[in-house]
Formats: sequence, C-alpha cells, structure tokens
Amino acid sequence: MINVEKEWLMTPDVAYERLDRAIYNHSACPETAHILYLYLNDEKREITIPPKELAKELMEADKNHLMDNDIFNFIDKALRDGYYSIKDPWASYYLGCLYYFERFNNVNYEKAFNYFSKKKHIGPSTVLLGECYFYGRGTEQNFEKAFFCLIQSALTDNSARSLYLLGDMYLNGYYVDKDIPEANDLYFHALEVADEVDSSSETKAEIYERLGKVYLLRPKTLETLNFALKTFNLAEQHYLEAMQEYMFSLKDKVKEIRNLQMEVREYLDDLILMDKEPVS
Repeated sequence: MINVEKEWLMTPDVAYERLDRAIYNHSACPETAHILYLYLNDEKREITIPPKELAKELMEADKNHLMDNDIFNFIDKALRDGYYSIKDPWASYYLGCLYYFERFNNVNYEKAFNYFSKKKHIGPSTVLLGECYFYGRGTEQNFEKAFFCLIQSALTDNSARSLYLLGDMYLNGYYVDKDIPEANDLYFHALEVADEVDSSSETKAEIYERLGKVYLLRPKTLETLNFALKTFNLAEQHYLEAMQEYMFSLKDKVKEIRNLQMEVREYLDDLILMDKEPVS
C-alpha cells in the first residue's frame, strides 16, 4: 500500500508557484508579505531557502492575524515533507503546533496529539503532549501520563507551562497527593521562568490567575486579598494581550477573571467596614 505522504516532495519551483498564487490579506500581514518578498525569486521562479525553513518563518509572522488558508496549506505541506522524508522531529513539533493553537485557524486536537506523540519528538513537544493528556485534548484524559510528560519537560526544558500544570496537579490532587504549598511554590517558580525566557502573554496570564486563586484559599487578610487582586489584574492584562493574537477562547477567561476581581473587592470592602465599626 502506497503512503500518499511519500508520493511527492514539494520542490523549490512548486513551492514558488503555490506561494506566488497564494491569496492572503496583504494589508493585515505585512510580515508575511516581507518574508515572501525576501525568499521568492521571480527570475528563477523558485524559493531561495528550503520549504521547511520558509514554513517556520511564516508560522512566526503576523501573530495578530488569523492565518489565511493558502499560507496554512503551504506550511502544512512543507512540514509534512520534512517529517515524512527524514523523520525530522522539529517538523512534527511544528505540525502539532499548527493544529493546536488557534491563530493558525485550523484547530484539530487529534492531529496535534498525533504529531506531538511521534516516536521521535523533541523537548517542546513534551509539555504540549502533557497538556493534551491533562485536558484530554485529542486523546483520553490521563493524569498519570500527563504527570510524567510534565515532569520530563520541567526537568529538561525548565518549561513555565509544565511547571504551572504540575502546580495544578498538586493543587487538586491529580495523580499525586494534594499539596497546596507545593502548588504555590510551583506557580512562583513558573512565574520566574516565564519572566526569564519572556514567555507568551497567555502563559503569564495562566500563572497569575493561578497565584490569585491560591491566595484566595488563604485567610482573608488585607495582605492576601491585595496580592490576589494584583495578580488577577495582571492576569486580565496578559489575557487581553493574548487575545490580540486571535485567541478567542480566552474571552471566557477574561470574564472569569473579572468576576474574581469583583469577589476580591467585596472581601476588601467587608474588611475595611469591619475595621471602621466602633468597638462596643
């Protein structure tokens, strides 16, 4: 039986033709237009770098715009060629991302999980594979498998994402014994890593949200409530920034954060009123 993935590889001239005819929003995608200007050779009618490398550059372009179908289809084909021709683990990672994240406009968790879980996969795939197991995205939810993927990612890649998800496991007692102080420590460690490596706005928002929720579990004092409010404010700020990258699913997150902000303010108002009540 012939594997259709191996029937043909996209050559530089075929890649040129696909991109030269690509329909995309030029005004909304200046970075994409610039990349194509740099790497499409109109005289030879071919691209000047390997298709896989061009695909990676296009994936990083115009993050505030939902990817257009012609650009997506080129990237998908170029990366599949890279994976199925030489089993390039980076190609399978990028393919997983292509189907995992909203801004590429083709979310398919089953495909993403399949690419992240390839036998030869690299570090960045491990945390996203753990996330798939944690949330049950593209596969059955499995906290044991999630835990070991996240531990591996935390130890080898020092991933902020893996650290805050491990914090969730300790906070809720998923596969491990419930341990709120350990969860708190993991969230703070995740925040340190996120700042060191300049993680995405979404990652920082997720961490700040969790820190705020942990502090709400503590006795309601001015100190704990003010810290919780500060972290919820930062979470809202970073979620709004992430929504600029067309992460529409974060709208519900912003609503939740605003409800938590109101809850904290009510607690603060009650504390202030209690302090003002005369002693009888």
